[in-house]
Amino acid sequence: MIKKLLIIIAVLATFLVVSCQKSETDNISTNDKTEQPSNCIYYTTSDGKKLTPSQTETSCFGASLVSNTYADGQGVLVFDDAVTSIGNEAFRSCSTLASISIPSSVTLIGDKAFRFCSSLASITIPNGVTTIGEEALSMCSILKTVEIPNSVTSIGDQAFRNCPKLRNITIPNGVTSIGNRTFFHCPKLKSITIPDSITSIGEMAFYGCLSLESVTIPQSVTSIGEGAFAACPSLTEFRGKFASDNGKCLIVDGVFHAFASTELTEYTIPDNVTSIGYCAFYGCSNLKRINLPDSVTSIENEAFKECLNLTDINIPDGVTSIGEAAFFSCI
Repeated sequence: MIKKLLIIIAVLATFLVVSCQKSETDNISTNDKTEQPSNCIYYTTSDGKKLTPSQTETSCFGASLVSNTYADGQGVLVFDDAVTSIGNEAFRSCSTLASISIPSSVTLIGDKAFRFCSSLASITIPNGVTTIGEEALSMCSILKTVEIPNSVTSIGDQAFRNCPKLRNITIPNGVTSIGNRTFFHCPKLKSITIPDSITSIGEMAFYGCLSLESVTIPQSVTSIGEGAFAACPSLTEFRGKFASDNGKCLIVDGVFHAFASTELTEYTIPDNVTSIGYCAFYGCSNLKRINLPDSVTSIENEAFKECLNLTDINIPDGVTSIGEAAFFSCI
């Protein structure tokens, strides 16, 4: 009886592999991604060798891995049932993974699913995925573009952290928040579309986006975290909600969050400001003189860090606290 069962299982496995490989051939010839079987994940590698996922348990993919083959420049992972998730750390540190096509049955991309995939240049996220987890695509050093489908409603903290080649991205209308450090240190990110559904922008969300030129904050946003737009030296204008002083800065509830006129050598902060926020002027190397209004009572950590040419600033009598490294490297 056991021998018969083993034979049946072997036949079924062979059928799945052949069926999936046939569909793979059809998929390549028609280039129709809707034909991709729900039990198959296609991929390529930078070295032309078979990829070994970091996690293979059923809970990671919603199904069990049956086979893994690589031929004619493309690999295919075959499962015994529809793949419903790319779970936590599924392909973490798979440094040779160059591209991956995920079936439309997937609804979740888990935490750190593709973290440290240093050869990943492209990824197809199907319409049906609702969640992109924390650090899901962080540290993907050559990833240039990501199309996030309209089905996505949640993007986790640090999801695209340290993606130095990422240039453009559009956030779907269903997403309600941009988490902490979501696009932290994406130095090539030049433009970002923030939809009206967004209500909050997390701490250091766009910190170190060196190429980011302008930002429009929709009226739906009610909070912006510390350092959300710090160390963005190419910013020339803020538009929309919280934009003040003709787009030169962001002021939220009296906190001066960010400065966007880095070509200025002198700047007078508006009278309604009570606090100079974390990293508000970080790296504004052209500034030589800053005028603080009497309304200011605090200067937060690293507020004027690396303002290399700053020679003159008045601190009002009402200031009761100056944060750590507030004037660090103001040589």
